[in-house]
Amino acid sequence: MTNAVKGALLSALVLPGVGQIALKRYQRGVVLMLAVLVGLAVMVVDAARQAARMFESIQSGGGAIDRDAIARAAAQATAPSDSLVSIGLLVAVTICWMYAVVDAYRIGKEQDLAQAGSRLGVRS
Repeated sequence: MTNAVKGALLSALVLPGVGQIALKRYQRGVVLMLAVLVGLAVMVVDAARQAARMFESIQSGGGAIDRDAIARAAAQATAPSDSLVSIGLLVAVTICWMYAVVDAYRIGKEQDLAQAGSRLGVRS
């Protein structure tokens, strides 16, 4: 498997930045990992906060849990500003993830070409 494919697959399927680390671009890999992990953590905390608001709303309404009560609580718990923040974070995480895949492929391709050149005796 070429470095380009290995780096792209690691960044795509494991976690953004893992491909860069496998290709010995440690600083770039750690930055990408942290960016994605922080974004995902914020989204999980936001989802947990919304779920807690939903359950509080259901409990204050009599405690009967049925489909209609959950739907009403979900509609009340989500504010438009919260939704925009979540969508923005999702877009940012997706962009970082795609960038990591393309960047790992590009780095791997450069390394593959350098290795092919050194095998042929060409100095770079």
